[in-house]
Amino acid sequence: WEGMIPAGKVDQTTVAAGVDLFPTVCKLTAAPLPPHALLDGCDISEALLGKPVIRKCPLFWYYPNTPKPGKPDHVSPMLAVRDGHWKLLCNPDRTDMQLYNLAEDVGERTNRAEQNPEIAALLSSKLLDWFKALPIE
Repeated sequence: WEGMIPAGKVDQTTVAAGVDLFPTVCKLTAAPLPPHALLDGCDISEALLGKPVIRKCPLFWYYPNTPKPGKPDHVSPMLAVRDGHWKLLCNPDRTDMQLYNLAEDVGERTNRAEQNPEIAALLSSKLLDWFKALPIE
């Protein structure tokens, strides 16, 4: 987008996902969001305009894993949340809790759940509240 988005600039700070596209495009085009819209995404238009964005809302994922694909040791827990530099994975019954500090461990090799029980509890509560609100039968 010549004159708006800097060519060749790399942003290694902003965390973005597909759910951010709708609020971002609405902001960039000055289109109003639908009234009372409940969005999982955030406006990250500033990042596209060359200014890194610190994410204001967590990202959530749901992987049903039914049937379980691939090798058993490659199967992730069903739920995940990323909030800041923390990423938590667990199943809906809170089993297989895994907490990673992505600022220090981008490869998710060291589970920090036992060393950070408060963070694990807070993120798992957010994650399970989100999951319970999904229209899943």
